[in-house]
Amino acid sequence: MLACLANTKENRIGSALRAEKLLQDMKSWKIQPNSYCYNCVVDAWSRTGEAHRAEAVFLEMFEDYKAGNESAKPDTSSFNGTTSVARHFDNSLCLVLLKAWAFSKEAEAPERAEQILQKMYELNEAEDFNVLPNVRTYTTRVMCHGLSKRPGSSQRAEAI
Repeated sequence: MLACLANTKENRIGSALRAEKLLQDMKSWKIQPNSYCYNCVVDAWSRTGEAHRAEAVFLEMFEDYKAGNESAKPDTSSFNGTTSVARHFDNSLCLVLLKAWAFSKEAEAPERAEQILQKMYELNEAEDFNVLPNVRTYTTRVMCHGLSKRPGSSQRAEAI
């Protein structure tokens, strides 16, 4: 159900709201959401251009994991991909998060992309996470800079 809501093409904000509500309902029913559930909701928000909302759900997932929900452990799917890729749990939520910022048209998108990549490296080293950036991650990072209207952003994208 969460994946269906994340992938809808109509009323994306309404679908993202329903997906997030379902995630909260799962918690209230004492059902521990796994990283796939969180990834679906992050993906749903990323498709609306609401990068702040996507990132808030990602941080909620991270806190849930830190509180003891092992199945909510962020993976590269959590940083990189879409729900269709995320089900493989190889290298994908960071990409969803990066895509959310790339398409958000927010002024801070390039900086947030850089911070997310730095966090991926830190998590991979400091904790037992498999979240190293890959080609898709860097491609999305370049896209963040390329879509930015900031002076020098195209040169920054080319330098990456």
